Amino acid sequence: MGNTLTTNGNMTIFGQLVSMVDDNGGIICYGNVDWNNNSTANFTANSLFQVYGHWFFNSGSNAQLSNGTVNFIGNNLSEVKSKSATCSFNNIYINKNNNTLKIISDANQPLVINGDIGIQSNSGFTNDSQQNIVCRGNFYNSGYYYLSDVNKLSTFIFDGTSQFIFMFSSSGYFQSPEDKPNNKANPWRKYSYNRRSDHRKWNT
Repeated sequence: MGNTLTTNGNMTIFGQLVSMVDDNGGIICYGNVDWNNNSTANFTANSLFQVYGHWFFNSGSNAQLSNGTVNFIGNNLSEVKSKSATCSFNNIYINKNNNTLKIISDANQPLVINGDIGIQSNSGFTNDSQQNIVCRGNFYNSGYYYLSDVNKLSTFIFDGTSQFIFMFSSSGYFQSPEDKPNNKANPWRKYSYNRRSDHRKWNT
């Protein structure tokens, strides 16, 4: 069994966070996580980073989480935003007890998730910003999602090579979803629904 780093307060990162080298290890932050100017991430294992508070990719940060999962947990609202074009998540899970992970309105860069998005039961994912959400993995929903800003200017972009949408709950909507292949030479993919396995797939 791996080791877990527990932070009872906030985590503010200015340099490189070298962590997540053990698949069985992880980080628990009971406060907020702020990635500040010149901060970077070096996550080499598929470990779990659990956060109770907010997660901000602030201006000048360069945190590209290439492995692992960030799990937003707890009873309170968690906020997330990106103000840096060079920041991204791998997987995110939303496990809020009757509450939400919300992209807040002052975000000025798209929120990029290179892996999966998982919304657990009694949990939600909302977008109050005018920034797009880019997902390159699968989308799992057992809770609810309202991914549109008030002015309906944001878009949810499926940007992977082969993606599935698993709807265990039908509560929610995307605003102007797009399927945008990484390789411009690839054809646009068609959307199909398989009733037997209850999933949707973008086909190449």
